[in-house]
Amino acid sequence: MKLHPALAITFLLPTLSLGIACQTSGNQKADSTAMHMDELRSAVNSMKEKVTAAATSLAEVVQKGETDPKPAFDKYKKDVEAVVSGFSRTESNLKSMRAEGQSYFAEWEKQAATITDPDLKKSAEERRARLQKAVEAVSSAMEAAGAEIKPYLASIKDVQTYLSNDLTPSGVESVEGKSKQIRKDADSICEKLDDVVEAVEKGAPEFKTAKPPPPPPKT
Repeated sequence: MKLHPALAITFLLPTLSLGIACQTSGNQKADSTAMHMDELRSAVNSMKEKVTAAATSLAEVVQKGETDPKPAFDKYKKDVEAVVSGFSRTESNLKSMRAEGQSYFAEWEKQAATITDPDLKKSAEERRARLQKAVEAVSSAMEAAGAEIKPYLASIKDVQTYLSNDLTPSGVESVEGKSKQIRKDADSICEKLDDVVEAVEKGAPEFKTAKPPPPPPKT
């Protein structure tokens, strides 16, 4: 059966669109992976502030133990809650980055299998391996930070529970040692989170498609 030219084009368009989608999906997934990395970096920087704030407000509670610790303790409770929500956000961002990266690499591997040129095939394999290592570096750095954040969370929650039942001068004085340890732990966590930011800043540009520079400001 001979199709009218217009009908032939109509049937051909979906096939062409599908082919184009397959060709562009990899680039889109790469940019999406970079976007999730940037979101993780933002969450990590925010997490550093929250971790430090909780240690600072607890030190303020200890300092005010003989006068009026309640306002500082109210602030501490809010800071503890912020650390909890902040860590949940970083874990969610990490999960999204991993999922998008895995989807991207799986699609890339499938597409690369169709390349017949041996030099291009080798280059594709090398580039994919390099980008996989970038994702792994971010994941490993975040896991190392998480290994310190989890016991830190448990500690600041325990102190909150303790002081909720005993905010007397003696009660506050008894957590002074914990407060100093929490400060040390916060500093260590921030160093680990700096490693995450460094890994993102090194890896994210590898995934990003070049964009045109912004127009010069109007004079």
